[in-house]
Amino acid sequence: MDEEGHANGAPAGRGSVPVVAGAATSWTRPIVLCALLNLLLAVGLLVAGLAWPASAPVTGYSRAAMHLAVLGWLTLLLFGLLFELVPSMTGQALGTPWLSLATLVLVECGTLTMAGAFVLPVGAGAIDVWLLPLGAVLVFVGLLAGIINVLTPMVPVWPLPLPGNFILVALGLLLLTAMLGLTFAIAMATSAATAQMQRLVDGGIGYHALAGLGGWLSLAGMGVSYEVVPRWMGLEPVDHRGFCAAVCLLATVGTILAVMTGLVGLWFPSRILAVAGYAGWLAVAAAAVLYLLDMLRFYRHRRRGAGLLDAPAPLGVTASLLAALALGLALFVTGRVAALAPPLVLLVVLGWLTGLGLSWLSPDHELRAAIPRRPAGAASRAPLRKEPAVPAPAPAPWPLLYFPAVWLAIVGTLIGNTAIARVAMAGVLLAVVLLLRDYLRAGADGREPRPS
Repeated sequence: MDEEGHANGAPAGRGSVPVVAGAATSWTRPIVLCALLNLLLAVGLLVAGLAWPASAPVTGYSRAAMHLAVLGWLTLLLFGLLFELVPSMTGQALGTPWLSLATLVLVECGTLTMAGAFVLPVGAGAIDVWLLPLGAVLVFVGLLAGIINVLTPMVPVWPLPLPGNFILVALGLLLLTAMLGLTFAIAMATSAATAQMQRLVDGGIGYHALAGLGGWLSLAGMGVSYEVVPRWMGLEPVDHRGFCAAVCLLATVGTILAVMTGLVGLWFPSRILAVAGYAGWLAVAAAAVLYLLDMLRFYRHRRRGAGLLDAPAPLGVTASLLAALALGLALFVTGRVAALAPPLVLLVVLGWLTGLGLSWLSPDHELRAAIPRRPAGAASRAPLRKEPAVPAPAPAPWPLLYFPAVWLAIVGTLIGNTAIARVAMAGVLLAVVLLLRDYLRAGADGREPRPS
């Protein structure tokens, strides 16, 4: 906080309305840096040929890479952004800075512990029995701390702004995902697991992934986008015009329907549940299409000089989501789950979600300047402090390498050429290093606010 009450280095010269004292956390930047290191580690496993596509998707290194990318990178990144965004969106303060620190430490330690459990050889002694559930417990407690921290400024505000609805549902699906993951970890480490528990482990991993990728990560990412992207483009906040409310409803109902009918169907298979599950998948796909149309609407009406989609990163994110929808349609039509599901997950994780996350962090987009500011104690519908459009600097070079490399890696996996995929992933690794360099330089130059 500066002397005039601006949170986390918000420019004092751009409006004189003080924002919420102590609202945002001082741990956002350490969380983001830790998340980026986890991403580098996950991609490094792919480049080294230890994880899929050089090995089977169910090997220990493949599972370690997936959890590093989804938990260590995307989940930590989203919490870091939500710790900044939600207080500004609601005009209320976070619970306590210690919850932010607990989220970082527990999720990071738990993710690394789980990754270590996955790569240990089977029968490595007692350590492989307790390491996985220990990591899952640490992650679960860390996620609870993060959820409580984000919900604290949301509870007093009702009704929430539309982007807040995305975030609220996403947190519920994160809790469901974490509970399923904890159950799997305990069952996988227990030789005396019951037959019913083993059935859940054997058939429920896919629904665990859907709740995490299609639920928590996608809905939270959409919510942040709906709050921040209009600001980037010099537009007013989203309201009930456009598809925002329909996207939230379809994505919420579709994800819950697909996950719950799938889990119930493990014990009580029926045609009704199968049809309901397909309807859920279609609702999720429809939500993604409407979300894309809304992003294009923002682009068409953007204020000249706002500059967001003049940079290549958002175009790469949009193209990756379109490609993921096309690949998902091919999987749905052909039923080739074993061949198409792993490339689809890779495209969603690296092409869309990671591309979206990296574009948020790119210094040429000035995410912090796009976060709306409300007067201290203001209600969610109080007028926002106007931020004048600032011409964007020259686009960063990393997207020109990152997105073609991701797409080439997907092509390599689809044609079964592991060498192409690994070389392409090396390009992804280099692009992330370039962005990390720019992010660190931006902080050193004072363009990215540091913890205070």
